[in-house]
Amino acid sequence: MSSSETHTSKVVISVNGRSGETPEVTETSGAALVATGAGENGADGINALPARPGEPGGMLSVELTPANGATNVMEVHITRFQAATILPDNISIPRGRVVQLTARGGNGAPGNMGGDGQNGRPGADGTNATELLDATNGGDGGRGGNAGAGSHGGSGRTGGTVEIVIDERHTNLLAAVDWCVDGGKGGPAGKNGNPGKGGAGGKGGKGCSWLVL
Repeated sequence: MSSSETHTSKVVISVNGRSGETPEVTETSGAALVATGAGENGADGINALPARPGEPGGMLSVELTPANGATNVMEVHITRFQAATILPDNISIPRGRVVQLTARGGNGAPGNMGGDGQNGRPGADGTNATELLDATNGGDGGRGGNAGAGSHGGSGRTGGTVEIVIDERHTNLLAAVDWCVDGGKGGPAGKNGNPGKGGAGGKGGKGCSWLVL
């Protein structure tokens, strides 16, 4: 993001690259799916979307000249820049302040979380015994769904360029100037989701005895 803002001790003129944004995901979990059949396996969690990288730093070219009045120490004339927003043509630097020129690369977005696996459905209950048929066992519970994989963090991008033009008679002004063109940091990796739990086995059918008279 490009900006110019005044702090307590610094006047920052920035053409920094924007950091990567994490995309919104409405649902990554298999638990949102509804299994209806007894003993059905749970759905797998959804793998996370890739994290977005940062943007590269921009380009900033300035010319430094002494200030005319007693309040300001120098004038910064912005002669060229490449950035997402508009910078002013001139910025006055008060005495006791330092101007900081930055063209940092944007940081990568954090990795996204993998979705949770859906729980398996309980097994069907067995049937009770009758006069003609024995009781049956309960059915197996469904397998829990696998966890969705988290994504890697987005990559940080390279820093940009800062160019300073100054008359050799006024090189003392550089004592009040700082600059930074560091690259952005990569985002931390996302975590995997949780696997679903296996469904409980169904209950066995009840036995019975018959008395023949």
